[in-house]
Amino acid sequence: MSIPHQHSDATRESLGRSVRGILFLAFLFFLNFLSRIIFAPLLPLIKEEFWLTISQSGSLFFFISAGYFISVSMSGFVSARVNHANTIFLSSLAASLALFLVTFLPSFPLFCAGLFILGLAAGLYLPSGLSTIYTGVPRTFLARGIAIHELAPNLGFIMAPLLWLAASFFLSWRQCLMTLSAMLLFTGVLYRFSSFPSRAKGVQPDLKLIISLGKDIRFWLLVYFFSFAICSTLGLYAMLPLFLVNNHGMTADTANYLVSITRVCSLFTPFLGGWLGDRFGNTKVMATILICGGMLTVWLGLSSGILLIFLLTVQAMVAVCFFPSGLAVLTSFSLDDRENVAVPFCIPIGFVVGGGVLPFVIGLIGDVTSLNMGIVVAGIAIFGTGIAALFLAHEILAERR
Repeated sequence: MSIPHQHSDATRESLGRSVRGILFLAFLFFLNFLSRIIFAPLLPLIKEEFWLTISQSGSLFFFISAGYFISVSMSGFVSARVNHANTIFLSSLAASLALFLVTFLPSFPLFCAGLFILGLAAGLYLPSGLSTIYTGVPRTFLARGIAIHELAPNLGFIMAPLLWLAASFFLSWRQCLMTLSAMLLFTGVLYRFSSFPSRAKGVQPDLKLIISLGKDIRFWLLVYFFSFAICSTLGLYAMLPLFLVNNHGMTADTANYLVSITRVCSLFTPFLGGWLGDRFGNTKVMATILICGGMLTVWLGLSSGILLIFLLTVQAMVAVCFFPSGLAVLTSFSLDDRENVAVPFCIPIGFVVGGGVLPFVIGLIGDVTSLNMGIVVAGIAIFGTGIAALFLAHEILAERR
């Protein structure tokens, strides 16, 4: 009778250690993510300092995303040689140095080049981080394990404006970036020498695999879905401070504070998304979230006053629920009897499109008409993606059971 009890205790201890490891990893991911999105609350200041148009302001995130795309795509070559633990450490070190470098760049072209290097450095993290979770968490808890990891970007959305508001009393925006650089480096070192990192090596991508992925309709559907899911979170978030300042007459501090507090509830809703994915099927949840998020984004672009604040809150709460289910499907993607092969390709393309190209497009529409219209158009596109997912995901993105 004692054997089941001992087995249960061992299982709980193993699961508890997995959770502690994910939390440590999530904090490192938080700093990694913060190093890229901190430029959203800084955007009004950067726009003024470099005399930028709205579309040029949006292009900053394209340069970060372009570097991110290349780095995530090539991360398999790094992790296959130095293992996931060292890849995560290398990403932290390089991102810290790149962020420090950015603070000394005096012109807009050089600043864009620095952001591209920052994206290159930060992008090494994600495939190794997700692989660490995928190999260290029981399959029945995979979506919820990813939901814990997803605390990082959701907390980043909340804290980036608040940290800048607090730091702005004592530091310039360049000194703020230096401080973040130091924190990222210190945490990366701590993680590298802890007992949590995975010493397993990654899978080096090969030409045959890339060609096979390029021919697989399931892969391109995942890219399509992730691109607009990222637009509904990161892409929209990047333009919100500018939207609130230009179209609703707010000060930069008020806009940043509002963007921050309206995302507090979205810190917790990914857990609901993870539970719904485990309960009802991840592909169904992905489609539903995109449809609801698209409708809310359209309404957001047309609203003002109290309704605007309400929609900023609800849209963020709904949009982040996509990722526990989306990442569970993505990490389970198999091809030619190889698992977890889509992450290094789908995620970077999604970030370039959803976190770089689409904010730039929103900015272009803002230059021609208004940012309100740019957000409405983005919402219509997100809604259409959800409809496509509803009809196509069940047949083509069949989940492994």
